[in-house]
Amino acid sequence: MGEKEYDRANTVGIIPFEGADPIPVEISNMNFWQLLDTPNSYTGYAGKGLKVKSTEDGLEFTDMSPDAHASRHQPGGADALPTATPGNITEGATASEGTSSSFARADHVHGTPSEWTPKAHGNEAHSPDFLAVNGSNKPTADINWNSKGVYEIGYLIGTKYGYGTPPLLELFHNILAYADKKWTVTVSPAPTSGSVADMFDFAKNNYARWDNTVTLPIEITIEWTDRINLIKAVGIQFFWGEYISGVKIEAYNDNTGAWTTLVDESNNTTNRVVWTGNLNNITKIRYTLSGAYNESVVSIANLFALSNHPNALPYGYYLDIEGNMPMRGNLDMNSNKITNLADPTSAQDAATKAYVDNKTGDPPYILFSLETRETIIEKVKSQVSTPNLDSALLFFNSEEGRLEIFMPRKGEFRDLNGRVIQQVEPIKETFPAKVKYVFDEDFGIVRRMFIPVMRYRIKEGYTLDEDVGKIIKDGREVDPKEAIEQVIEEELGLMEETTEGTATR
Repeated sequence: MGEKEYDRANTVGIIPFEGADPIPVEISNMNFWQLLDTPNSYTGYAGKGLKVKSTEDGLEFTDMSPDAHASRHQPGGADALPTATPGNITEGATASEGTSSSFARADHVHGTPSEWTPKAHGNEAHSPDFLAVNGSNKPTADINWNSKGVYEIGYLIGTKYGYGTPPLLELFHNILAYADKKWTVTVSPAPTSGSVADMFDFAKNNYARWDNTVTLPIEITIEWTDRINLIKAVGIQFFWGEYISGVKIEAYNDNTGAWTTLVDESNNTTNRVVWTGNLNNITKIRYTLSGAYNESVVSIANLFALSNHPNALPYGYYLDIEGNMPMRGNLDMNSNKITNLADPTSAQDAATKAYVDNKTGDPPYILFSLETRETIIEKVKSQVSTPNLDSALLFFNSEEGRLEIFMPRKGEFRDLNGRVIQQVEPIKETFPAKVKYVFDEDFGIVRRMFIPVMRYRIKEGYTLDEDVGKIIKDGREVDPKEAIEQVIEEELGLMEETTEGTATR
C-alpha cells in the first residue's frame, strides 16, 4: 500500500494500492491525536505549539519563541547600528544632534578632559567682563546704581575699617561726622538713653535711644551756615533691629528756601535707610521718625550724608576723640594751649610744665617688677612726698599681667588708654618736702625740685649691716622699730614760685 493522502475537498482519506487505483475511505469523528504522524497525547504539552519535524515526516510539540533573526538595527541585519567603543568627549565640543560616531554602551564610560573650561562668551550680564569680588580687576567706566544704596563699605560708610585708617572713598566725606560739635543739632524729644553725640561719633555700639513712652514723632535737624553742594547720599543707621516703620528724610535748599523730601517711607523694615542722588545749596537736613516701633525702642547708631564739596569738612580733618586715628601732619595750635595733659610715661611723650618744674630726686616708679595695686599704694605712702602726689606712676600689675597707671591724689588706676579701671581712696598727704634748686648736667639747665625732709634716722649705738639688711646692736640683730626714730622738721621754709618766676619765702 502506498502513502496515505487526504482529500481536503471531500474530507475523505485516500488509501492508494500499488498497481491499482486509490480507494477513497471516508474519515469522520476522528481526533487530531489519532493521526498517525502526530503526537498521540496532549499530556505535558500545555502552552506548546506544533511544528514540522526536522525529518519532515511528522509533527511535534515545541516552544512558541521564534528563532533568532536579524532586524534593521541588529548586527547582521539591514542598516545595523554601530557598536564600536565611542570616542572621548572633547573640550568645547558643540552638542549637535546626529554628530556622535557611536552610541555609548553599558560597559563603557566616556572619557572626560582634565579641565572643562567654558569658551569665552558675552551677554547682557557678563559682557564684556565681570567685576571680580576679590578686587583683581576694576571698572573701566562709571557704574549706574539706579538710585540704590551701596551697603557694608567698611564700617557703615566712608572708611575702610571704620575710624583710624584713610577713607575708602577719598573724594567723599561724611558731613555729619561729629555734627553736634561743629554745627547746630536740634533733637525733639530728647533721647531717653544715650546722647545726641552718639548719633554722630561713628562708634559701633554707641547709639541714642527712645523707648515706647516717647510721644512720636521724633524730629532731628542738623543746620550749618555755608551751603554744601554735591551731596550724593543721605541716610540713617539704626542699631540692629531697633528701627521704626516711618522714616522721612528732608534737605533744605537755601537757594529756593524750601525743603525737599528725599525719603518718605511709611513701612520701613530695615536697619538702614539711604537716599542717593545729587543735592546742591543745602544748609539743613531733617529726619522725622514716626509710625510703629519694630521693637519696644528705636535706636539711632549713625546719621550720615556724603559730599565732596570743599565746604563739607571731611571726617579725616577732625581729631578722633578715642585716639585711634594718627595725625597726618604737624599740629599748629595757633598760639592756643593744650590743656589737661597727662604726665609723660614714654621717652617721646609730651611733658607738662608741672612735670618739668616739679621733677624730684624720687624715682619715676616705672616698675617692671611683680607689683600689685596694693603694693603700689604702700610704696606711694612711704616713698612719694606730698608735693609729688599729683604725678602718675607706671607699674607692672603682676595679677593682671599688664602695665597700669596709678594717680595717687585722684585715687585712680587707669589702663594705658586712660580709662579708669579701679577707684580707691585718694592719697592726700604722705610726708613733707622742701624746695631745692639743682643743676641738671645732662640737659644744662637748672631744675626746681622737691627734696624729702629727713623723716627717719638710726639711733645712736645701732648700725645697719648693708650686706644682709639687718639692724645690729652689740653684735646682735634687733627689731628695726627699736633702732629707728622719726624726725620731722619743725620749720621747712618751703619756697613758693611767684607768677613772675622769682622764688620767695
